Amino acid sequence: MNTPKRQIKLLVIPKPAERTRTVLLQATFPPLFTGEEAEAPDYVCGKCDSVLIANTIKLWLLNIVIRCFNCGAYNDTRDAFK
Repeated sequence: MNTPKRQIKLLVIPKPAERTRTVLLQATFPPLFTGEEAEAPDYVCGKCDSVLIANTIKLWLLNIVIRCFNCGAYNDTRDAFK
């Protein structure tokens, strides 16, 4: 029996002011990052649930904003890896 993959919703925020945050504009269909940790959770868009970060537990994704390719929402990773 397969257990569903754990998903963590990212916080949707307003578009950050220029030069205040690193914003990654996702140019292709999700996920933007895919790690090698199969047991790690997926991090999904807080608005449309598209997977933005898959199989990743690395803290190097801390404190960035990802603009979702699917819906255009700005997703904050700042609190996702606590």
